[in-house]
Amino acid sequence: MIDITRKLTEGIYVYPGDPIFTEKEVFSFSKGDHYTVTKLSLGTHTGTHIDAPAHFIKNGRKISSYKLDDLCGKAKVFEIREAEIKKSDLEKSEIECGDIILFKTANSIFDGKIPLKNPAYISESAAKYLVSKKIKLVGIDYITVDNEASFTSHLIFLNSEIPILENIDLSSVRPGKYRLYCFPLNTDTEAAPVRVALEVI
Repeated sequence: MIDITRKLTEGIYVYPGDPIFTEKEVFSFSKGDHYTVTKLSLGTHTGTHIDAPAHFIKNGRKISSYKLDDLCGKAKVFEIREAEIKKSDLEKSEIECGDIILFKTANSIFDGKIPLKNPAYISESAAKYLVSKKIKLVGIDYITVDNEASFTSHLIFLNSEIPILENIDLSSVRPGKYRLYCFPLNTDTEAAPVRVALEVI
């Protein structure tokens, strides 16, 4: 198993304006308590997370409406180093109905804390092409699939009820075929933090 989840630590980078991550000991041995309890505070888009349609679509599906089988399955990791992932980058690739497509990009240098100046993103043409191939789920190694100036690809995927896996760590993952296991918190929200792993097949 390859864990591609970013560790939640204070200072982890979040989309501008989103709640920051904090952790605080409520009870601890150092305070004389007989047990420990920690309070975590975070937004639904903190760290490695998955977006459901309700993120952008009024009355869209929420995380709790997905079965675990909907978020696990055969996955393909493509390595594309250009800043813009285009349709032409994908047309020669083997993409089948029901595939989970993950993009390893130049974003792999992202350490989870210092934002990238020109992160790679999925273009409108590539998003529409992936929708036409009827993929199951899409993921990328940064906090958003979009150019930060727009939400075009979010809207294309989520209008087609394709969940979006963001901020995965593919730095140690080679391109190829895998089985993906994605386990979000079971919440009635538009997104949720996830623990996600790949298994070589």
